[in-house]
Amino acid sequence: MSHDDHPRYVALGDSQTEGLGDGDDTVGLRGWADRLAEHLAASTPGLRYANLAVRGQLAAQVRAGQLPAALALRPDIATVVAGVNDLLRPRFDADEVAAHLEAMFAALTAQGARVATVTFPDITRIIPVARPLSPRVTALNDRIRAAARRHGVAVADAAHHPAATDPRLWTTDRLHAAPLGHERIAAAIAHALDLPGSDDSWTRPLPPPDSRPSPWDVTTQEIRWAVTFLGPWLGRRLRGRSSGDGRSAKRPHPLPVLPGQGLGDDRIGAPGTDGPHRF
Repeated sequence: MSHDDHPRYVALGDSQTEGLGDGDDTVGLRGWADRLAEHLAASTPGLRYANLAVRGQLAAQVRAGQLPAALALRPDIATVVAGVNDLLRPRFDADEVAAHLEAMFAALTAQGARVATVTFPDITRIIPVARPLSPRVTALNDRIRAAARRHGVAVADAAHHPAATDPRLWTTDRLHAAPLGHERIAAAIAHALDLPGSDDSWTRPLPPPDSRPSPWDVTTQEIRWAVTFLGPWLGRRLRGRSSGDGRSAKRPHPLPVLPGQGLGDDRIGAPGTDGPHRF
């Protein structure tokens, strides 16, 4: 139990944990971590929830910038989800990224926290042009599973379930979960933690779509995606910029979770939140 006798959940990560794709920077982001906090609060009276995630951060940045704050909050439950931004960089070392994740697993579990993480679906099923990255996803997932076993970390193994790459779970940028995707991530982690009311329904496929796009539609969608999202993302990489530059944690303080009233975003209206950012 935390030092103020209120149980605490602390989320560490990047844009997915921050909630991009589920709300926006004007009305606030919800995201899977907020949804998981609501699930936890239903069976954990007095729960306090903090979300330290910052979009665009690499695993090393999450470890350096978020782990000390998380440890200071002495969470009872923590989630650590990072590594996708590393996967997308020209130079990627699965061992190095996994070592940062394992260091976070080790520090949090050593302090007594129950920790959960996820494996990543094969993004090449959503972004065909990213096919060369498929071995990277496999390599990182293998290391996440091994590190989690060593530290007793619960794993929501999304990589094993084809439903995770259904386009309807993803936003048009194909890198961030849509609201339905965030809902499934929260359900997956709740199931991994064996929370009351959780089950494996998150693994089940969605009903078949009413129609399938024609080859022409697929080609048009690929071109539109490249122009709208891939081009700007590559531009930021070439300029050495990140979508997280100048941004702070979403919810740095452990605050009460009030089901049905929204969790809020400590940064709404703060400097540096003047519109949505991608990737």
